[in-house]
Amino acid sequence: MIVIRLVNNLLDITRVSAGCIKINKKNIDMIFLTRAIIESVHTYAAQKGVSVTFIASFEKKIVAIDDEKYERILLNLLSNAIKFTLKGKSIVVNLGYEKDIICIEVKDNGIGIPSDKVDIIFERFGQVDSLLSRRAEGTGIGLSLVKRLIEALGGSISVESKVGEGSTFTIILPNDTLGEEHDEKTMVDLLDNHLIQNTKVEFSDIYL
Repeated sequence: MIVIRLVNNLLDITRVSAGCIKINKKNIDMIFLTRAIIESVHTYAAQKGVSVTFIASFEKKIVAIDDEKYERILLNLLSNAIKFTLKGKSIVVNLGYEKDIICIEVKDNGIGIPSDKVDIIFERFGQVDSLLSRRAEGTGIGLSLVKRLIEALGGSISVESKVGEGSTFTIILPNDTLGEEHDEKTMVDLLDNHLIQNTKVEFSDIYL
């Protein structure tokens, strides 16, 4: 699984860099989508004694989004948050929106990132330091891919972090819809083996 994850990330970074990645946006309920992704990681979080909570101030929000790309983005951020958060601590995902933007925050109470290293975490192979490498296996490819996928969706990502207190990753995406009906079948399909399999791959270096 770890090899599959590494190869997939390398291929996707190459495609994004070459401008060859396809973005397939559909009208999706972001609340349902985000909740489904979070629920898919509860087993992994529970194994590490970490809680994951989803907060939204509204029940439904239809947005034009590529659900597979968003799934990759959020699974990667949750995977990192769980790996770097100690037992008994928590992770909170907040989703809100304004007129033109959707805002997703992934906040953890983990080990944090040194201030002089924050700028490199989105670089390809940009590991922060040996301590993080020892605590969680990886190549540093994940966050580079996350940034590129978000930009391909027309958005941006930023991070605020303090060593010993945790990190907050903030994703900004366009608050747009397409001139089509909301596809309920697509929403149901998110709960099938597709999401389960992708979660297994993304969390392949968190041992159960």
